[in-house]
Parts: sequence; structure tokens; C-alpha cells
Amino acid sequence: MKPITEVEFNGEDAARMQKLLDAIEAIDDVQDVYTTAVIESA
Repeated sequence: MKPITEVEFNGEDAARMQKLLDAIEAIDDVQDVYTTAVIESA
């Protein structure tokens, strides 16, 4: 499945978004994380 609307992140914003997603995934009670974020790698 692909979302209709995606949000692109790059630079510092991409790093912060990735850090947030990593923190959410690290929570034991979290089974899956879905996002519309598109993170551009440097």
C-alpha cells in the first residue's frame, strides 16, 4: 500500500524524523510503525 500524500524530509529534519521513528520502534509495546514520511538519505 502506498499513501496518497507523502511528506518529504531532508537534511536536519530527516535526521530528527529518523531519530523519532527509531525511538518509537524501540518501545517494547510497539509492534508496527507506519509513516507517510519520505526520508532522503545524504
